[in-house]
Amino acid sequence: MSEVLQKAAELALSHAKALGMDQAEVSAHQGTGVSITARQQELETVEKHNDSQLVVNVFNQHRTGSASSADLSENGIRETVAAACSIASHTGADDCLGLADADLMANKEVDLQLEHAWTNDITELSAMALSCEQAALEADKRISNSEGASISTYRGDGVYANSHGFESVRTGTQHSISCSVIGGVGDAMQRDYWYDSNRNPSMLAQPEEIGKKAADRTIARLDSRKIASTEASVLFDPQMSKSLIGHLIGALKGGSIYKKASFMLDKVGERILPEFVSITENPHQVGGSGSAWHDGEGVQTPTQRAIVDAGELQSYVLGSYTSRKLGLTT
Repeated sequence: MSEVLQKAAELALSHAKALGMDQAEVSAHQGTGVSITARQQELETVEKHNDSQLVVNVFNQHRTGSASSADLSENGIRETVAAACSIASHTGADDCLGLADADLMANKEVDLQLEHAWTNDITELSAMALSCEQAALEADKRISNSEGASISTYRGDGVYANSHGFESVRTGTQHSISCSVIGGVGDAMQRDYWYDSNRNPSMLAQPEEIGKKAADRTIARLDSRKIASTEASVLFDPQMSKSLIGHLIGALKGGSIYKKASFMLDKVGERILPEFVSITENPHQVGGSGSAWHDGEGVQTPTQRAIVDAGELQSYVLGSYTSRKLGLTT
């Protein structure tokens, strides 16, 4: 599969050059997967996925154009490149546009162990989904209904290449189990869920554990009550605290910074969080869902990078375009 994607990327770059573009980059992806849902102890859906995508970005005289397609045939690739070039001829020039600098291209591939096939067949996966939901329904008599249990498995190949001569081939998997149920006492009804996901299926929690955790979280919501207006400490559920960090990272992205549209503007070197909070980027974590040995522009990722250290902001989150806008480094 990766050989097909490599040939597609090479053809796209060659055609962009033939059409007079100064620079170009190509991302090609192809993957397959299965999703299974069980509800009320019956299989509800069994879906197979087979997807592909080609994304082409071209640069010419500091103008850029982008086009994408699911057609990886030779004609489809040529048409996609031609569309990107046509767009580039109509966009405005910006000196900061272009590929990341050639001397920043990754030159040290790291084995991050991102591919772990789930060898179970559809019959076995279906039984796991049914078992997950059954565990939730039987966990407590107050569990009255189910929104279902789901299992999904996906494997994909990807290629990134650009006109600096950089090319990367990657393969990865992602698997998940989830369950959502409804509980009630009288007219009071609550719902909650639980899930687990991992690149390696052997690292997933057992389906029965997922189902019981979903039921426990639902039951914990019952008999809740309002409190009077007061001043109190707030405890965040782990899922909520994760989203809070996500919002913070969004405010640190270069696009918001150079447009002066972020409350984190000019905050590097300042304390933005309590001293007990540090946020570290670790893109070389083995088997990590977001792990990568280079970024989306082919730039080598660091082993670790502190974004917030003991509450103090260390850096923004920048790509090549936004770093040039700010006079910084991607």
